Amino acid sequence: MKIDKWTIYFVAVFLAVSGFAKTASAQQKFEKSGFYNVMSSGGIQEIDNELAIVESSSLSNKEGYDGALLMKKAGLLRKPKEKLKLFKSGRIKMETALLADNENTEFHFLRLAIEEHAPKIVKYHADIEKDKAYYAALRAPERDIYGGLPGSGEKLGLKRTGFFHVEKIKDAKRGELPALVDPTGNLFFQLGLCAMGGGGDSYTYVADRGINSEETVRFNYTATGNHHV
Repeated sequence: MKIDKWTIYFVAVFLAVSGFAKTASAQQKFEKSGFYNVMSSGGIQEIDNELAIVESSSLSNKEGYDGALLMKKAGLLRKPKEKLKLFKSGRIKMETALLADNENTEFHFLRLAIEEHAPKIVKYHADIEKDKAYYAALRAPERDIYGGLPGSGEKLGLKRTGFFHVEKIKDAKRGELPALVDPTGNLFFQLGLCAMGGGGDSYTYVADRGINSEETVRFNYTATGNHHV
């Protein structure tokens, strides 16, 4: 499993879309999308700026991000001695972060990406197979018939309307947040827009999905924008 810059870019976009990235404001805040853009293609100045953002943030796990950025920066320096010194500093921070939180999926990903591209001289390849095994062991959670998270509706007090709809949920840190809810009242994550149209009935043709190789899924659109299957 080779992780290239396009994979890192994809993760940056995914994290931003799925809500892990915070909303930008006039004052610079740590954002996952910005961090991964720097990891993918940032220069020394961009890395230094991102390091300053991480240091000024309220993150409780700064060392993992610091370590990744320092090892990225080490690869851009010219003098071998400075490269090795900075890489070692970043490696210590990353390993310290993983010792403190070994179940941090993101830090395992960052370490694997760095190890797979690190030159032999830095001797930072010992955990490649371990991190691959870590990801191989991950399993997606159970889903309801619409792809929602079972039990989430009951836990969060969401409504079972028979329609896909949007509700607001309360987050201790960020206040009220909009959430997508499936017809059974469970949270779900929409990967992309399927279709848009005017009023009336609309049909979406689906091939090679479901029990039969071909089936037609009917969507009834209400005036409120709810979608009923």
